[in-house]
Amino acid sequence: MFRKYSCGILPTFAISILLGSLVACQNPTTSTTGSPPVQQAPSISSLVDSIATSEVSSSGLPGMAVAIGRSGTVVYAQGYGVADLGSRTPVQPRTVFQIGSITKQFTAAAIMQLQAAGKLNVDDPVAAYLIGYGFSPVITIRMLLNHTSGLYDYTKFPAYQSTWQYYGVSQGTVITAIAQAPLDFVPGTFFEYSNSNYFVLGTIIELVSGLSYPYYISANLFTPAGLQSTYYDLPPT
Repeated sequence: MFRKYSCGILPTFAISILLGSLVACQNPTTSTTGSPPVQQAPSISSLVDSIATSEVSSSGLPGMAVAIGRSGTVVYAQGYGVADLGSRTPVQPRTVFQIGSITKQFTAAAIMQLQAAGKLNVDDPVAAYLIGYGFSPVITIRMLLNHTSGLYDYTKFPAYQSTWQYYGVSQGTVITAIAQAPLDFVPGTFFEYSNSNYFVLGTIIELVSGLSYPYYISANLFTPAGLQSTYYDLPPT
């Protein structure tokens, strides 16, 4: 969520900052009536450092990196805290972090690439691609993309909580469990965020492209976009 901040007291919650507001804060209007000029606000670096340092301390975060860009140019970047609790290695601006569910944006982009190439259509039923699993014929790829499929979130399965996330699990096992779980609602009638949607989309990407998900994303998104520090990392299991 973006929040707009004034030039007064900034809450420590502020992580994402609207650069335009900061720039405006740095250039207060000087009075033309002879009165003393308004006190100069802190620079972007000191303001961001103050907010980020306070957030790391108050929230108990090991570390974080902040970058502010404007018109395609990085205006300020800095790391705070540590990247490793053991070695106490400080976070640098280019420290690599896991991006979690932001990965879904890459998955969605890959699906749209495959549609542009004529290899699928987002209004196709999922069952046409994942044959034999028992997916409802009403569920479409579009519903997966916008979280309106009704598929139960596989990360809520007891097996995921107790075993899968620690020791690994086969793709087929997860797909079967997702397909056989009762739907949360009639497909297309409601919105509910579910990780199952994008697990299924990742499987469709592999089936349609004939490539592994990591390879497809790297070759068709990371490399063309020049993302040299972005990669797909499988857990050791």
